[in-house]
Amino acid sequence: MDGRETTGVYIKSPNGLKLRDERVRRLVRRVRNVMPWLEDADVAALRAWAQFEILADQCHAYIRRVGVFNEKGNIRDALAHFRLLRSAQLAYARELGMTPAARMAIHADGTTAAIDLAGIANATDVDEGQSLAPVPATEDRPAIESAEHEASTS
Repeated sequence: MDGRETTGVYIKSPNGLKLRDERVRRLVRRVRNVMPWLEDADVAALRAWAQFEILADQCHAYIRRVGVFNEKGNIRDALAHFRLLRSAQLAYARELGMTPAARMAIHADGTTAAIDLAGIANATDVDEGQSLAPVPATEDRPAIESAEHEASTS
């Protein structure tokens, strides 16, 4: 070696790669246990997210060990690499529903989303004599019929 410290991000030894691969597998298993909305089809994206997590952890440990600034007082390149790793990882996290905003979007698109009554009222011209269309039933809630429909069936 030439005396420079390495981040561990560019490991090439078979043992080092095997260890990193096992850490990724363990992390994927743990995440799937705590995020029940992830499906088998999500595993490839989840594995990529986990790989970024392991690499970013290694890069962060290096930055903590050697500091943010080099001996000339300049910011180390490792900080830029760390930021790039986290930015790429965040894209996967959003797609997998790992951020609060992504989870809200998932809930809004799902069948268990709350009914947006204000949005319905604003989007529909409802006079006193008109009624809103019935809302179809799902597993979680019965059908919501209009008051006019209920009165005609009683």
